[in-house]
Amino acid sequence: MPSGPLECSCKKCRSIRNGRFCLFVIRYKLQFVFLQKNIGQTFTMKKLLTALVIIVLMGVDSSESAASPSTQVHLRLLDRLDRPEDGYCVDILGTPGNLRIEVPLFAHNCKPYLTTDSAVVFTSEGFIKFPAVDRCLTVAGVNSAALPGASILLRKCNASVPFFETFILQRFSHRKDGRLSVLGSKLCLAVGGQSAATYSPYHRWRTLFVADCLTVEPSLSQWEFVVPRR
Repeated sequence: MPSGPLECSCKKCRSIRNGRFCLFVIRYKLQFVFLQKNIGQTFTMKKLLTALVIIVLMGVDSSESAASPSTQVHLRLLDRLDRPEDGYCVDILGTPGNLRIEVPLFAHNCKPYLTTDSAVVFTSEGFIKFPAVDRCLTVAGVNSAALPGASILLRKCNASVPFFETFILQRFSHRKDGRLSVLGSKLCLAVGGQSAATYSPYHRWRTLFVADCLTVEPSLSQWEFVVPRR
């Protein structure tokens, strides 16, 4: 494998913290070296890198959409359902300073600002992380498999314990239709069809689980990553 330019590109990739861009650079630099050696075409590395930046910014890999790997956002249901003023966001039970991370996650009407129980980061690897508690969304399952109806838990990111391969059940793909599917499965993140009041009639919640992507109602399973208006 060629050295020098390839190593330099990886340093640049780390500086912008974008794994997919790094893959683009390595892939096309290898093609560049091949063309130079076998076809004899003349290119400049500066032009090649410029073209790569344009490709990435245009979203060549348009099959998925993702939030910035370092931006804290809300994970909000696209359909506002019975909360037209704010909608539903993935949430941790409890209040800041008293978060119940040991119980399943749920959907709560969205807050007007980011809080420790609602702020998430969607990483380039597909993890949905709550930075405040250093935990990731995890589908409940056995070994590496889950079934429709499985709850959503909070577990250490990219980890594994006997009988529960959490690192497999933590990676999601944000599809063009807004669905969040578990990688390698036909399961999508969804909320329940009913809502109920919490401690106040002005606040409501819904169950959060995975469902069959082909049969679940779009209004209950299409999501967006948004920065709330302050």
